[in-house]
Amino acid sequence: MKKSAAEAHRMLSKTYGEAAISERMCREWFQLFKNGDFDVEDQHGDGREKLLARQRRKGFLHHIVTGDEKCVLYDNPKCRKSWGYPGYASTSTAKPNIHGSKQYNAQPHVTKVVKTYLKMLKWEVLSHPPYSPDVAPLDYHLFQSMAHGLADQHWQFYKEFKEVLVWDGQITRMCCISGTEILVCTTRAHLLRYRWDGSQNRDYSLDLGRIPFSINQQVSKAEPILEDNIHVNDIEYSPLVCGFGITLNDGRAAYLTAPNLKFDPNQVQGIWAPGIDDATCARVNHKFRLIAIGRKNSQVDVFTIDEATGGLELSHTMVLSSKDFPGDPGAVKCMRWTADGRAVALSWERGGISIWSTFGALLMCSLAWDYGLNQDLMKHNPLIISSMEWSTEGYQLWMVKLEGETVTSLIQLDFIKSPLTVNPCMSNQSHLYLQADDKLYVNLEDNLTKRTKISLIDSTDTYEGENGLLEQTERMDMTTKYRELVDDNECRKQWIVLPLPATYIATNWPLRYSAIDRAGLNLCVAGRTGLAHYNCASRRWKLFGNETQEKDFVVTGGMLWWREYIVVGCYSILDGHDEIRFYPREAKLDNKFAKIVRVQSQVFVIDILDDQLVVFGADALVTIYELKCIDDVGNIELRCVQAVDISALSHPACVVSASLCRLQDGPHAPRAPHRHTTTAIHQRQPDSLVINASGRLMMVQREEYDVDEDNNPTLWHLNVSHYRVGDHCHPWALATLEAFLVCYRSFRKEEDV
Repeated sequence: MKKSAAEAHRMLSKTYGEAAISERMCREWFQLFKNGDFDVEDQHGDGREKLLARQRRKGFLHHIVTGDEKCVLYDNPKCRKSWGYPGYASTSTAKPNIHGSKQYNAQPHVTKVVKTYLKMLKWEVLSHPPYSPDVAPLDYHLFQSMAHGLADQHWQFYKEFKEVLVWDGQITRMCCISGTEILVCTTRAHLLRYRWDGSQNRDYSLDLGRIPFSINQQVSKAEPILEDNIHVNDIEYSPLVCGFGITLNDGRAAYLTAPNLKFDPNQVQGIWAPGIDDATCARVNHKFRLIAIGRKNSQVDVFTIDEATGGLELSHTMVLSSKDFPGDPGAVKCMRWTADGRAVALSWERGGISIWSTFGALLMCSLAWDYGLNQDLMKHNPLIISSMEWSTEGYQLWMVKLEGETVTSLIQLDFIKSPLTVNPCMSNQSHLYLQADDKLYVNLEDNLTKRTKISLIDSTDTYEGENGLLEQTERMDMTTKYRELVDDNECRKQWIVLPLPATYIATNWPLRYSAIDRAGLNLCVAGRTGLAHYNCASRRWKLFGNETQEKDFVVTGGMLWWREYIVVGCYSILDGHDEIRFYPREAKLDNKFAKIVRVQSQVFVIDILDDQLVVFGADALVTIYELKCIDDVGNIELRCVQAVDISALSHPACVVSASLCRLQDGPHAPRAPHRHTTTAIHQRQPDSLVINASGRLMMVQREEYDVDEDNNPTLWHLNVSHYRVGDHCHPWALATLEAFLVCYRSFRKEEDV
C-alpha cells in the first residue's frame, strides 16, 4: 500500500480505537517487514538462541565478563509480618531514605559513564535477561545475603561507614600482604592481620615486643624491643625479599623476615639496618631486592640483603651534592619506586622532588629549576609534595602539591624512558632511541653523529679454506684501510619524533615494548595487545588487517629483530598458551604468515646472538634455540640445543636479563668465524651465558651442546656457589660490567675483551 509507519498507525487507531498498537510498536513492525522478517509469532528465548547459535559458529562464552551492582541505602527498614484485624489498618513500614538526611548535592547514579567506558574499550554489551540466575548469579548468591545483613541498618552520614573494625590503639600504617589479607600496624606495637571480609587472623598477628632483633641471622643472641611506646611508623611488604621493610617511631629501621611466607609469629626475626637512627620512611624494590630507607638528613640509604649472613648491607646512598643544591631540603617525606624498579622518586619536607636511578644516579631534581628571581628556595619551595604515585608503566608521576595549610592540588609529570628498562635485549644496538607512552624519539647515528676515520693496522681477512679449517691472512699494502669511529663527544641534538598510529594506540595505550633493527630502518612496538611495525624508508606503519588477531595475544617477554623477522615472547589469550612468534617483515601482519612455537611457561626475557635465541621463562629455565631459515617464503626451523635451570641462583621475577656473550682468552686467541659460516658455528666453543639477577652478574661457561639420543637438550642444574661471581662487589658495579659486556657484542669484528 506504500504507507508510512505514521499513516498506518493513524489508520489502525481509527479502526480499532484504544485496542490499536502504539506508534512505536508500529514502527518496529515496519522495520522488521522492511528487513524481510514477516514472522508474527512470539519468539520465546530469542536472545539465548542467538547466543547459542553464535557459540556454535565461534566460541565466545569464555570471553564473557559478567558484572552487576548493588546500591547501599542510608536507611534500610525491614518489612515484618504482622497480624491484622478486620476494619483496622495494617502496620506500615516507612519508605527508605535513599539520600540521607544531610547529604546535600548528592550525585545520582549515572549509567552513561559506564556505557561510555565500555564503548571506549570496544566491549560488546549482551542483553541481560531479567531474573536469570545463570547469567547474573550475583543477584542470588551475593546481593541477597547483603540485603539480609543490612536489614534495620540506619546511617545519617557517609562517614559513619568508616568504622567497621575495632582496633587496639590508633592505626599508623596498613599494607597488603596477599590477595586475601592486609596487615594493620597500631600504636600498641601490634601488627594485626585481617582478611578482606573483616575477620582477624589472630594466630598470625605479630607483636614487636616478642620479635627477636639482631644485626644478622647468624648472631646467636637476639633481643626483642623492650622500650615502651615503640611502634611501626612505616612498612612495605615484598614477597621477593620474603619480608617487610619497616621504620619505627624512634628513628630505627629494620627488616622483618621469616623462613616462609606464612610468617608464623614464632619464626619471624628482625634484622636492624646498621647506622640508621633517623629513619622516616621505607620502600622496597621488588625487582632488585633492595630496601630504601629515607632519613631526616635528606638522604636515602639503600640496603641489599646479604645472602651469606642474612643481614642488611649498605649498597649505595642517594644524597644531593653541593653542586645540585647547597642547602638542606629537610627530611625525606615521600618515596616511590616505579613498577619495574628502574627509578625512584623522592620528596623532601621543605619542598622539592628528585628522580634517581636504581643504583643512585641523579636523573632529575626540581631544586635546580628556575622559579624566578623573587623565589628563594632556601626559605620557601613552591613545590611541596605530600604524596606521590607512579603510573603502571612509569610514564607519569602523580603528586599531591600543598599550596597552603588547607589547599592542595594534583599535578602530573610526564616522562620518557629507555627501552632497556623493559626490553634489555636492545642493549646490543648502536642506535639511540627513547619511548614515551604514545610515541618514539629516534636518534639515528648515521645522520646525526660526527665520524672520525682511523687506520686499521692489524686488518685481518678471515675465510674458510678448502680443508674446512679457518685460515687467516694478514696483508699490508700501500692503501691504508680505515674504519669509522663514532665520536661520542659530538652532541646529538636532532631527534625524530615518531607518533604511534592512532588506530593502534587508541585501544592499546600505553606503549610497553619497542625494538629497532641493526640497520636502524625498522621499528616494532607493542602496547596492551598485539604489535605494529614501522619502516623508516617508506615512512609507513603496518598493522594487523584482522583486528581479532591483534587483540588475541599480549607481548610479555620483550621483542627483537632477527634478520627479516620480528621475534616476540607473548601469551595467546585465545588459546591460553605462552608462545614465541616470528612475523616476517615483508609479509602482511597475519598469523597465517607467522611461525608460532608454544613454550612451557610465561616468557620473561628474550635475547639473541647471531642465530641463537635465548628464552628465559617463569619456570627458571634458560632455553637456547638455534634458528635457521628454511626458504625465502618465511619458514623457520627452531632447534632447542640447551636448557639451563637457574632456580638455585635467583627467583625468576628478579632476573633482569639473560643473554649470550662471546669471550676469548686473550688477544692472540683465534678469532670467531663470520656469523654466516654455518660449518664453523658447530665447531666453535659455545658462547657464555650471562645472567643479571637483581643487579648481580653471573656467568655460566657452557662446555658443549648436550643432546640425548632423541636430539633433546640436556637440562643443566646450576649450583649458585659455583657460578656466582663477585661476592664482594657492589650491585651497581656488576650491572655496569654487564652493560659493557652485552654492548660489546655489537662490534662483530672484535671478539676479544
